[in-house]
Amino acid sequence: MTVRAVIAAVLAAAIVAAALPAIDTGRERATDQQVRGELDAVERAAAALLATEETARNRANAPQRSVTVTVPGRSWRRAGVDHLTLRAPDDDSAARAIYAVDGRAPRTRPLTAAVRPVDGPIELRESGEHRLRLRLVREDGERAVLVDRPGR
Repeated sequence: MTVRAVIAAVLAAAIVAAALPAIDTGRERATDQQVRGELDAVERAAAALLATEETARNRANAPQRSVTVTVPGRSWRRAGVDHLTLRAPDDDSAARAIYAVDGRAPRTRPLTAAVRPVDGPIELRESGEHRLRLRLVREDGERAVLVDRPGR
C-alpha cells in the first residue's frame, strides 16, 4: 500500500512540474493583455480629447480627462508587472509605453495618439491603480495631449 502512495505522489509531482511552464505562460499572456487594455484606455481618452475639444490659451484652463490605469500585481491568475513607463516621443518615433512582465525583457508599445508626458517619463512601479491626467494643449503650433500624475 505504501508503494502505491509513493508512486501516486511521484506521479502527481511530475504532472504538476510538467504543467507549471504552461501556467506561467498563461499568466504572462493574461497580464500582457491587461496592460495593453490599460494603454488602450489612455489612447481612447487622448483621442476623445483631440476629437471633441479645443485647446485653451494656457495649461491651467486646458480641457482634460482623467484615466485610472491598473498595474497588475503578481497573483495566481496574473504575472506581476515590474514597471510601466510612458515615454515622450523621440525625434523619429511616437510616444511609447515600455513595460516588463515578471522579470522578463521589456516590451515596447507605440502610442498612436499625440501623447506627451510632462516633465520626463512617467514611471508606474507599484501594482494597483494610478490616476493619470490628460490635458489638451497647443505646443509648437500642434495640438498635443500632455499626461501627468496629479499631485506628484
